[in-house]
Amino acid sequence: MLKKYFVITKKEVPILEEKRQRDYIKNKLNKIKQKKELYNLVETKYQLQVGQHLINEGVKFIGKTNMNNLIFNNNGVEIKMNTYGDII
Repeated sequence: MLKKYFVITKKEVPILEEKRQRDYIKNKLNKIKQKKELYNLVETKYQLQVGQHLINEGVKFIGKTNMNNLIFNNNGVEIKMNTYGDII
């Protein structure tokens, strides 16, 4: 919407492209970190499969509860998964 109000000069184009590339790489590295942490905290293969699917969908991995439930966050909504891979 606001792009209509601003004129992007030729000098700004490479800067914006570089910023997009940095953000893309940062997001990929963050996903890899979340998958490694998930792999270290899972109790069953079902949790691993469903957890990896959720992370690939863009859901953020938060951690693990004392009841062995995994916690994810999707746009402010907390998602819990039990050891059987079921969403609570």
